[in-house]
Amino acid sequence: MDALWNREREARKKKLLSFFLTGFVLGVFYILLLGRSQNSNMLMSSYFFSKYQYMEYSPLDLLGYILKSRLSVLVFLWLMGLTVIGSMTVLLFGLWVGFSFGLILTMAVTKLGMAGIILCLISMLPQYLVYIPAFLFGLLRIYEMSRIKKWNGAYVGAFGITCFLVILGAFLESYVNPFFLKLLLKKM
Repeated sequence: MDALWNREREARKKKLLSFFLTGFVLGVFYILLLGRSQNSNMLMSSYFFSKYQYMEYSPLDLLGYILKSRLSVLVFLWLMGLTVIGSMTVLLFGLWVGFSFGLILTMAVTKLGMAGIILCLISMLPQYLVYIPAFLFGLLRIYEMSRIKKWNGAYVGAFGITCFLVILGAFLESYVNPFFLKLLLKKM
């Protein structure tokens, strides 16, 4: 029985990864084919970086914004896990995250070259070292809950663990990441 459960979980991981990668490719193609002219003066411009480099911010306000943003998505996904469309919601979320990542990375590379890849990587550290495993853990539990359609305490526990990790990631994103970004932007 354990072997069957592990195979099913691996199949769910592969399915989620395939939706993420499909979204990533769509995001790349969007910028390469349709988005270049529309986004030429937006993100990744020297004006944007010059303003960010000297911007003062309140880490507490940033934390509040990030927590609201991340936890509202997590609560929505968790509630969808209680419905029959939860598994499809998880897959569509994976598609959207992949699309967003492909779009931003491609825009960074087309505007900044190799420095764009470095900028994207630095902007993800250290919080995504927590976010990625947290959301992967949570998304798989949501997917499973939607498939079995049977309420259980483990689902609530998984939600609690995921929330704790997302809150930890939000602290890192608010207090640590801006320091790394400002250092990098001074060198660009």
